[in-house]
Amino acid sequence: SQHVISGSDAGILSFDFSCDKENTKPRIQVFWSADSYGMNEVASVNFNAHNGHVIVPLDAAPRWLSAKHIKKIRIDLSDKNSCQIFSIKNLSLGQRILGDK
Repeated sequence: SQHVISGSDAGILSFDFSCDKENTKPRIQVFWSADSYGMNEVASVNFNAHNGHVIVPLDAAPRWLSAKHIKKIRIDLSDKNSCQIFSIKNLSLGQRILGDK
């Protein structure tokens, strides 16, 4: 993308996930790279997914919040046998909206 996104600008990743095995919660890992580092385990988050809309709070990861220019995002299925066929649609990055107290 031509857009410069920092971790503090967009901390929520959301997408629609579908797995051919309905009664499983496959383990997913989201990686990202920034100007100062490439994709690695430290710059990633792990979670169990489910069929339907998934919201990932990337801003809970310190490396995400401190990233000044996110270059790439990669989504991996940790165990290829957990879903033989899967899809990720309607991928978007957003920001938390904090209300007044």
